[in-house]
Amino acid sequence: MFNLDEVTNIKVENGSALAVHTRSGDVKGGYSKIEFSGDDNKLFDSKSNYEIKVYPNPVKSILYLVGADAETKFEIVSTIGKVVMNGTGESVNVSNLAKGQYVIKVDNKSVKFIKE
Repeated sequence: MFNLDEVTNIKVENGSALAVHTRSGDVKGGYSKIEFSGDDNKLFDSKSNYEIKVYPNPVKSILYLVGADAETKFEIVSTIGKVVMNGTGESVNVSNLAKGQYVIKVDNKSVKFIKE
């Protein structure tokens, strides 16, 4: 096994295997092989499959992003489509926004919220 931060190169072999080169090169030739067979092994990005949830809604000052981390990028858009705020993090201080309805976008997902 290896840690992802040790990976330096990945190549596909025969359409059903990944050859992974690591910094340590512990295996012959410095590559580990990962075999795939049928539909039993599926790779997915867990972040791309999550649902965005925000609370509280309506919000007065701090809007929390459920499942986000410090590096999560967001964008807040007004009802007329203007980006009014963007940044990163698990929460957003929206106290400077005018009262009304907004959309927060994370990745390719959007959630409506109300600023009181």
